[in-house]
Amino acid sequence: LEIPEIHAAIDPLAAQKNELHLTELVFNLGELDIVKNAAGQTNIFALGLNLPDKDKLANDRDVSAIKKQTGFDFTGIDKLSVSVGTAKYIDLGDAKNNHEQNIGLDNIVIPNVKSPADLTGLIVLIALRSDNFFTTLVSPADLK
Repeated sequence: LEIPEIHAAIDPLAAQKNELHLTELVFNLGELDIVKNAAGQTNIFALGLNLPDKDKLANDRDVSAIKKQTGFDFTGIDKLSVSVGTAKYIDLGDAKNNHEQNIGLDNIVIPNVKSPADLTGLIVLIALRSDNFFTTLVSPADLK
């Protein structure tokens, strides 16, 4: 990952109440390099092995995942500004599969983020600008 800028402004009054409320979050993902080793494993999906089970989190209504990890209730982001530069896929087993895609999003502002659902538009925009870059990372069996 190349992250040229990440900036968060936290609401101090909310923090005193054990709430995580960001008045502003700037996230600039300059470059994402996805590397597939000769065994067929990618660095990005290897990171996912340590993530909590999504079904368990979906059924856990009493405490949010963020609260479990930080001790704070997430109450939102007033202004999220996202930039996404380039995505690269490097196949160490077969270099002919290597490719690069310029996503080219610059300071996309999303107001009032309260849940992951509020990021749907951003995800769709990244998918459209990626020219199917990310679909090559998922096998048809994974989509079932």
